Amino acid sequence: MSITITKPLLIIISFLFFKSLSGQNFEIDNLKYSINNDEITVSVSGHSFTITNSNVNLTDVVIPEHVSNEGKTYLVTKIGNSAFKNFVNLKSVTFPESITEIEHYAFQGCSFVEEMELPKYLVSVGAGAFARMNRLKTIKLPDSIEKFYGAVFDCCKELTEVSLPSGLKTVPLNTFFRCYKLTTVNLPANVEYVHPEFAIECSSMTNIFIDESNLKYKNIDGALYDKSGDSLLYMPALNEKVNIAEGTKVITKYALSNCITQTNINIPASLIKISDSSFSECRNLDNIFVNKNNTVFTDLKGVLYSKDQTIIYVYPRKKEGKYSIDDKVTKINGYAFYGATLLEDIEIPSATVSIGYAAFHYCLSLKSVVLPDNITSIGTNAFNQCSELEKVVLPKNLSIIAVQMFQFCQKLSEVVYPENLKKIERDAFFQCKSLVSGNIPEGTTFIDYRAFKGCSALKTLSLPSSLKTIGMSAFDEMSSLEEVYCYNPIPVTYTDKQFFTVSDISNAQLYIPYGSKTAYEEDMCWSAFGKITEMEDPEITSLNSLSDNLFDVSISDGYLKIENITSCIAIYDIAGQLIENITSNKSEARIKLPKRGVYIIRGNKYSKKIIY
Repeated sequence: MSITITKPLLIIISFLFFKSLSGQNFEIDNLKYSINNDEITVSVSGHSFTITNSNVNLTDVVIPEHVSNEGKTYLVTKIGNSAFKNFVNLKSVTFPESITEIEHYAFQGCSFVEEMELPKYLVSVGAGAFARMNRLKTIKLPDSIEKFYGAVFDCCKELTEVSLPSGLKTVPLNTFFRCYKLTTVNLPANVEYVHPEFAIECSSMTNIFIDESNLKYKNIDGALYDKSGDSLLYMPALNEKVNIAEGTKVITKYALSNCITQTNINIPASLIKISDSSFSECRNLDNIFVNKNNTVFTDLKGVLYSKDQTIIYVYPRKKEGKYSIDDKVTKINGYAFYGATLLEDIEIPSATVSIGYAAFHYCLSLKSVVLPDNITSIGTNAFNQCSELEKVVLPKNLSIIAVQMFQFCQKLSEVVYPENLKKIERDAFFQCKSLVSGNIPEGTTFIDYRAFKGCSALKTLSLPSSLKTIGMSAFDEMSSLEEVYCYNPIPVTYTDKQFFTVSDISNAQLYIPYGSKTAYEEDMCWSAFGKITEMEDPEITSLNSLSDNLFDVSISDGYLKIENITSCIAIYDIAGQLIENITSNKSEARIKLPKRGVYIIRGNKYSKKIIY
């Protein structure tokens, strides 16, 4: 059986459908409501108060317990997402007892509300529900609340003391982030988890109190510990000098994140472990003092070392000038020099083999670094945002330049690359706007996503024959680029068609190996270069010496001597195996040739074969 719907009937059906939809939302006395799925309750979804001036005509809002629409009465149970967000004219709000849920960002940015009492049967409070209420001084939380989402009181700058409800089980991330005047937080007996970053940048915090019957946590001298008292979880900003309680075994990752004004910290004999970033936010720290009976740590003139002095853990951020790391050190720990903004020069001993994550991140005054050749590992972000760093000599045995290692080093102009480099990872030199060192050594196989993006001073780039893959946007925004030397006869593959910015290379010169022009011109990306030129076919010469504008070469007693070096060059055997990389900062070099045979000397615009 078929049913025919006439045009008039279709119009009527459409009218009834849209009328039904519009009935889900209505407005009464400047408050907007939406009907919940149960069709007997509603949420306050917004308001239509006219905002004429943020400093006058401030509005007192009273939310009713019931509202009626089209002959039906509803119970008001929720304050919906962003219902009053940034309503700067709001001065106060009165809730009915029927409200059980306040959703995300409901009152965020209501900057004129000074106090608030939440409804007695409230169960859930959404993320950022009261964030950026800049004048909020007091808030009364009913014990019925069972759940907070993150950043509930983010940036409530006038809030001074909060007692969390007894029904709350979890205190989430950033609950009190940037509550600068908050002095005291009272935690109930039922709390089972407190996020380690629940109250970051609360510079006035003096006490964290916890109900004695709580099974997970305890209070020691106003600080938050696990129930055993072994692990320090949160240290309030007590006073100028922080004393870690004797008996403390572990300082957790964010435990001292609030201690931004302290100049000295005392480590007890009992301490056996710290997290890498434990001291990273101690911005005014001058000295760390360790109890002489501690068997794991010691201090050398206020700097934290392992007891045997083979690991440097923390260099206080307010120490200035030049620093020489102890000769015994084999490891520079993660975050060791993080944020040492007054450190100008660093001497790293030859015994050092590894540098940890973010070890020198944000060392704003550091100008140059020479890294010993024994170093084989440097962590992610190691020199990120060292904005005064001008020159780096990387250790020859380093195989990976890690993620964001030199990101935003805007004065970095010269990098001496490792001889054994294999990979340059994501954002390694991102926005290094002064970088002019672009001769990637032979042996490098992969340059990752945005590795050199924004290196706008780079004029010449040399890519070795070993290079196999280039990541997306690896060479974007290199506006000064004039010449690229690519020594792989097969066009290097790429993870995205735009690893260069097309406008940057449309006038640039691409030099490629002899006989590979057709392959490059047919490639979708490489063909975008303004001019593609093959380098000359190398000649074979049996002379014991030859000269070129770039350098002079002679062979004697099995040694290849190169003088007057003006460009980075590389020496290979006939099989393509790298014998030596020579950087342009050397005036001469003497290389032992492994055996008699044919060798290739390669530099920019220059490639020669010699017979020994």
